[in-house]
Amino acid sequence: SKELYSLDSNEKIAPASTAKMLTAVTVLQFCDLYDQAMVGNEINNVASDASKAGLRTGNKVTVKQLLEGLLLPSGNDAAYTLAVYTGRKIAKNRNLKSDDAINKFVEKMNENALSMGADSSKFLTPDGYDKEGQYSTAHDLACIASAFMNSNYGNGVLKKIVKEQRIRECFPDGTDITWNNTNELLNTESK
Repeated sequence: SKELYSLDSNEKIAPASTAKMLTAVTVLQFCDLYDQAMVGNEINNVASDASKAGLRTGNKVTVKQLLEGLLLPSGNDAAYTLAVYTGRKIAKNRNLKSDDAINKFVEKMNENALSMGADSSKFLTPDGYDKEGQYSTAHDLACIASAFMNSNYGNGVLKKIVKEQRIRECFPDGTDITWNNTNELLNTESK
């Protein structure tokens, strides 16, 4: 990709939910789309004012469904569930405590950011929610966005998910849920 214009592109900023692009790519390096994860108490890490996908402790969900919940309604609960599930896979330890699994996952997020050319960022959470010491730059987020959109994991599933206006899913545990995309540019009824 070619940079056409730049203004303060190396100024430190909070990554917010754009961090979820990095989370999604990192997940697909280690997980199969149809792996099944159990939602645990890690969702209690989500701030009360954060966006959520409506997951409940005990839900049994596929990785693909968690990615949809991560990317469409910008679910911080999906981010934490994915981080714990993937962190345990990275550590090859299914019994790893959730906080340790999240740390293992975030460590891998930072490694991936560097490999994508995002060398002025530090991620501390899988959801990007504001936290002291967590930062990125517009340049780095553009590198991450490019890697996200060019990702071929799962036959380009990430690109497909973010283009959907709405997705209805039935979890393996029977929960029926519909997620709407928070990207107003895709909403035909948006002002």
